[in-house]
Amino acid sequence: MSLNFFETGFSGLSVVEHNKHFDKRGSFSKLFCLEELKAVIGNRNIHQVNLSYNEKQGCLRGIHFQKRPYHEMKLVKVLKGAIFDVAVDLNTGKYFSQILSAENQKMMLLSEEFGHGFQTLEPQTEILYLHTGVYKQEMEGGINPLDPNLAICWPLPIEECNQRDMNLPNFSKICFI
Repeated sequence: MSLNFFETGFSGLSVVEHNKHFDKRGSFSKLFCLEELKAVIGNRNIHQVNLSYNEKQGCLRGIHFQKRPYHEMKLVKVLKGAIFDVAVDLNTGKYFSQILSAENQKMMLLSEEFGHGFQTLEPQTEILYLHTGVYKQEMEGGINPLDPNLAICWPLPIEECNQRDMNLPNFSKICFI
């Protein structure tokens, strides 16, 4: 297998590492293999792929999710730069964080039961997302990333965060249904 899944202590949340093969030309990595992912994602298919570009270090995005029945799994991969990646369990409000970077090549696989957000640790960071669902604006949900009850320890001062994210409700007020 070229994809290695590591448990996080949260059901439905894994850190994924892939084998990187080097030669004198550079390197090669398999980022997506449906056959290998089937053990984790079951019969779901990838329906949407997104790219997020973030100009500044300290940019904060999230915490976002899609409400049922449009909730989705996500596979998150940093192509350039680095992020402090956060997955919030939508049932408990507990979170898991992991640094994902172009250097460490780690990915995060989040089930439908998690909200997602991140803070950029480097300028000009690019993140690739694979989604098992198609985005539906009317089914968008979110949690304020500065909710004191979540107590996420963002590693850098917040340089950018849009007003929409700052106006999201705290975890105690979300509706995931």
